[in-house]
Amino acid sequence: MIQYRDVASGILKLLAMTLCGCADRILLHPTSEPLETPAARKVIRLDDADLELWTIRAKEAPEGAPAVYVLSFIGKGDRAERWAVSESEVWRRQKAEIWAVNYPGYGGSSGPPGLSRIPPAALAAFDEIRGTAAGRPVLVSGNSLGSAAALWVAANRPVDGVVLRNPPPLRELILGRHGWWNLWLGAWIVTLQIPPELDSLANGRKASAPAVFVLSRNDRIVPPSYQQDVVDAYGGEKTVVPVEGGHSHRPNPRDMETLSGALRRLAERAR
Repeated sequence: MIQYRDVASGILKLLAMTLCGCADRILLHPTSEPLETPAARKVIRLDDADLELWTIRAKEAPEGAPAVYVLSFIGKGDRAERWAVSESEVWRRQKAEIWAVNYPGYGGSSGPPGLSRIPPAALAAFDEIRGTAAGRPVLVSGNSLGSAAALWVAANRPVDGVVLRNPPPLRELILGRHGWWNLWLGAWIVTLQIPPELDSLANGRKASAPAVFVLSRNDRIVPPSYQQDVVDAYGGEKTVVPVEGGHSHRPNPRDMETLSGALRRLAERAR
């Protein structure tokens, strides 16, 4: 006689085999084609692989050595070559140098892509930029998925400030937004594949540096309620900058002015 328990166990095993590695496929969209960029390429070694970073001064930055360094982590389908330029606009007229990170498997960073490879890459990039900064402040910044990497660094390294845009609590977002159509079983299996190092709620509770949160009011990818969960969990002093538009929209001039002011105050406090 067929035991329902055995059937259920077999279904679970089949789902686990089918969905093995799907968190990487869902949350990472790596590309590696060459991109033109005004940023400068920098490569550091991570175990037996190359980790690629792109550095650029803030637009219209004053002359002289940077007063603050910003280590920036990209969203799932972005590239450091593009994001460095975007960040240089956000930090316009400030004496800042931006370093944007290509995760393993992205751009010129070697090795296969994988969520589990992001946390050690993030720490290695921070240790490199901190050595270059030579005592000057280092802030970490993250966009969407990149906010999970930034929070991991903030929870484990002495950062001087944090900037997060549309931060998702990955497990909660997947279960809450995508669990209904698979009776939460497939979504649950996916969440099991997310490294605990990328738990933004847990890392946020451990972080203590002052932070600026940039939250898109009309975000349909990471709805505002999920972003607010990360804000509420964060352990340090925080400034929230709501902006119009969706997940990937550039802030309008009015919101950009507000954001620039918040970043200027964050950098001044760090110095």
